[in-house]
Amino acid sequence: NFDSVLCSARIPVFTIQNSGTGKSAGMKLIHRALEQMKVPSLYTTKVTDASLTGSFCEPKAGKPPIETIGLLKKYKFIAFDEGSVLLNEGPYNETLQTTLQTVLDDPGQVVRNLKYGEINYPTNTTIVTGSYIIPKMGEIILSRGLFQRFLTVYHHQSEEEIKVIDDKFNSLCNIGIDESTTEINYFKTQLNGFPQTITIDLDDSDRIYKEKIAPFRDEEIFKQFDDPKKEDVLVSFWFRMRIKMLKFALHYAVLNNKKKIDYDSLDYGFGCMAEGLNQVMQILEETVLEQQAYQINREEIVKKMLATSVERTKLLDRLRHYPGWGKGTNWTINLLKELERKKIIRVNKEKRQHVYDLFI
Repeated sequence: NFDSVLCSARIPVFTIQNSGTGKSAGMKLIHRALEQMKVPSLYTTKVTDASLTGSFCEPKAGKPPIETIGLLKKYKFIAFDEGSVLLNEGPYNETLQTTLQTVLDDPGQVVRNLKYGEINYPTNTTIVTGSYIIPKMGEIILSRGLFQRFLTVYHHQSEEEIKVIDDKFNSLCNIGIDESTTEINYFKTQLNGFPQTITIDLDDSDRIYKEKIAPFRDEEIFKQFDDPKKEDVLVSFWFRMRIKMLKFALHYAVLNNKKKIDYDSLDYGFGCMAEGLNQVMQILEETVLEQQAYQINREEIVKKMLATSVERTKLLDRLRHYPGWGKGTNWTINLLKELERKKIIRVNKEKRQHVYDLFI
């Protein structure tokens, strides 16, 4: 801990990249390395709210309920390889997302009120998970508070990177952790010698704020506030990333055997924070804003076609064959219904059923 009050040094990670590009291999290697270091670690492809937090078994007559121990109490590190389940809608996923929000905050806390008792304990478990990018990724970031609690790592592999992954595929899948035993033992020795208390140099903290943090906030973050919804999300990311910056600075100080979190440590932490925020903004640019642009363009196309009344079948046919339209019949029908609901177009019943024109 920084001062035994502020927060722990853990940094939960949510990595977003294409399937088959190394997410699972990376998680497995970290898990196996931690096992070698005798750190309680779990790699899994499935979790439930009950398995994470623990639960109570229905008691037998005259006996108290038996508590089952949750993964968050049992393990210090959990690699969850199917993070896409956290992005889906539904009661199960919403419960899991709500549980994780208090778990990933500092200090982490597991709280559940169950039929046979209350689950309530602190947790310092580090969670690493990931997913391929899904069409609603940007909308999920805007509407939920889960991603703010992770360090979001977003990466598109270049053609050269894909070739390297492909060339090294077999060795990545079959690498033996024993090959790294010497390095792991060395790292364990180093860990045992790390200082238990590290303070922040306040002068260096003020300097990094004036020289880098404030300019980045004003010139990069505030410039994104063209959309009120996007502004609210980026503000929530901003304050949580400030905490992550200190955590990265702490990691840097520890690994370099420093007694204080100095300017160099804070500068390293700032770079990690800035990169993390830039990647979040990139996701928003490539998903939400792109979808909004497509929607606006398609609305404009419909409006242009309805400068004069058009029968629905003909309108659908024209839209499907419009260059770059790229959507099927059902999607197009739903768009027309949405434009009706928004009173942009209407069915002109004075002429005959299923003839569209602009709403006046």
